[in-house]
Amino acid sequence: MGPYLKTDDGKKHQVYIITLIDDASRLIVGIDVFFHGNFVNLMSVIKSAVAKYGRPQLFNFDNGRSYKNKQMELLAARIGSVIHYDQPYSPTQKAKIERWFRTMKDQWMAGLDIR
Repeated sequence: MGPYLKTDDGKKHQVYIITLIDDASRLIVGIDVFFHGNFVNLMSVIKSAVAKYGRPQLFNFDNGRSYKNKQMELLAARIGSVIHYDQPYSPTQKAKIERWFRTMKDQWMAGLDIR
């Protein structure tokens, strides 16, 4: 679990880093940090990415609730994108984003108090 962020009230709250990566270039096209990893926050990241880089041909997601739902299917249909869901427990199917998170954890978060 984690990372966690200490707020002004002194409590630690889990945060969710929502990241979108372009598969071909490995460019991070969308990223933000939220206190909730839900569809509304995912939509915020997607909207920013689409506004800056255009509509993706394909969304490749894992099977989390934020990704695999009717709202996501409607969004993809509306903008003309296809959705592919990775097989559960198959990190190799999303190796590029997994590697990006690993690098971020090892290099950027290494010096932070994230627990």
